[in-house]
Amino acid sequence: MAPPRAYGRLGTPGADRAEPTDPGAYQDFYADVVRTLRGEAPPPVTLTDAITGLEIIEAAVTAARESRVVSLK
Repeated sequence: MAPPRAYGRLGTPGADRAEPTDPGAYQDFYADVVRTLRGEAPPPVTLTDAITGLEIIEAAVTAARESRVVSLK
């Protein structure tokens, strides 16, 4: 687990809290991508999850740009 100084923050301005950050394993993800491209394994992320991730990023960018809460459908 990452040290407390590296924790993410969740919440709203003035009402946020630290959230412990688990170490990633990007090397495993990209190894899975290689296996997928070779036809040896299914994608490491489903299409639905990939789209959801992009929608979340898009909402976060809009929220930051416009200083407002953006709801996800």
